[in-house]
Amino acid sequence: MYDLNNDDVAEQIHALPPDARAAFDELCTVIALVPWHSEPASHHNPDGQVRFAPFNSASGSGFVYYLILEDQHRVDLLEMIWIG
Repeated sequence: MYDLNNDDVAEQIHALPPDARAAFDELCTVIALVPWHSEPASHHNPDGQVRFAPFNSASGSGFVYYLILEDQHRVDLLEMIWIG
C-alpha cells in the first residue's frame, strides 16, 4: 500500500482517532491504486513526483504529502498533518 520509512509519520498515524484512521486508510488505498490522481505538491511543478492529498472525517481533517517512486512501484509518505 504505502511505505512507512518515516517514524514521525508513523507516530502521527497511530495517534489518529479511529474515524480519521479509517479515512486515512481509505485515502492510502486510493493513492496506491492511482498515485498520480492527487494534486502536485507544487503548482510550479505539476508533473512532480511529490503529491498532496487531503482526507476528512467527523473528528477533523488532514492531508499527506507523498513521493511517487514509479520505477520501484512504491509510494513513500513524507508528511501527514492532522487538524482534529
